[in-house]
Amino acid sequence: MRYGDNLLKPSEELKAAHKNLTGAERLKVAINLWAFFFSFIYLFILGLWRQAVLVLLIAIGLGVTVGLVGLFLPEKIGDALGQGVFIAFNILVAFRANTWYYREKTKGGAGWTL
Repeated sequence: MRYGDNLLKPSEELKAAHKNLTGAERLKVAINLWAFFFSFIYLFILGLWRQAVLVLLIAIGLGVTVGLVGLFLPEKIGDALGQGVFIAFNILVAFRANTWYYREKTKGGAGWTL
């Protein structure tokens, strides 16, 4: 079995525990608001330096790309595009932060994955 084969297949214990959670508790387990607002800084604080470096580099790349695309669009559309892209990227980081932290503490490292 390769690493990651069962990442999308939760165990029966996990399914049962997840059903017992309230909506607010499920949201708290699923998304990390500190990671949403502070992204790579929060990851550095947690000791997830690999993910922090990747998030920072991807954010810089997205900023340059969206900035270049925005040059060819009307100002309001370019601004909206930039905001939408960065909000979507921060949502990705917020949803993945707890998983990265879990892997770091239990598996001995989260590697260079996003």
